[in-house]
Amino acid sequence: AVGGVTDLGDHRSFRIDLASPQGLAGLYNLSVGPGVLDLAGNAMNQNGDALQGDGYSGSFSVAAGVASMPFTEDFEAGSVGALGAYWAFVRTSGTISVVTNNPHGGSYGLQMEDNASHYSSTYYQEGILHVNLLGQSGVTLDFWVKDSSGGPYDSVAVSVDGGTTWTNLASSLGSSSSYQRYSYNLDALGLTYSADVQIMFLHASYYSGAFTWDDIRVLTSADVFGAAITNQAPSGLVAGPVTNFVVTFNEVM
Repeated sequence: AVGGVTDLGDHRSFRIDLASPQGLAGLYNLSVGPGVLDLAGNAMNQNGDALQGDGYSGSFSVAAGVASMPFTEDFEAGSVGALGAYWAFVRTSGTISVVTNNPHGGSYGLQMEDNASHYSSTYYQEGILHVNLLGQSGVTLDFWVKDSSGGPYDSVAVSVDGGTTWTNLASSLGSSSSYQRYSYNLDALGLTYSADVQIMFLHASYYSGAFTWDDIRVLTSADVFGAAITNQAPSGLVAGPVTNFVVTFNEVM
């Protein structure tokens, strides 16, 4: 929202003050006109053609900070604006909000939602986490996500070069209406960690719907993977009667 407009003295340059400072990292869109009149009473003509009355559209980005390790995000700050400066958000449609109606733990979760089906991947909402992984090893990412409504069109990707290239980590997550937990070994991607690794959480609005993310963690040397059975006895075809069987796990239980 605009708090005020000040003529900088030449009647051509104007400072537009915001109603409140915007410190949250991400892309900001702005528009001026077309109902801004010159001294002759003409509406704006931004594209310079014969048809009068078109305004200006622009954008700017606020740079993100970088989170230190270990990192945990539970969204209990209560709003998008209150989250740390290491978060950046971009959307071409829909909304991104911290909500109370779909938390996994605590009172809040991060919801990405679009009430329209666009049938195109160019409509999306994304949150990008910036974290310093320089010199780290044994890095894991785990989080909880649910399909609050709609189809499974969410994904997670990682960039170590400022967002120039992305390595896809997972697609079509959270296909359940209940929270599901996902855990990943980021070292397995074979990337060279930088001081600003970006982890992108994206909801594509191909169909209308919403996804909610919660309890995101980036850790080192942490056990975030469940146990698996590596052996059972007896196995195969055996003579009966069988009175018991033994299973062996791959870690201490």
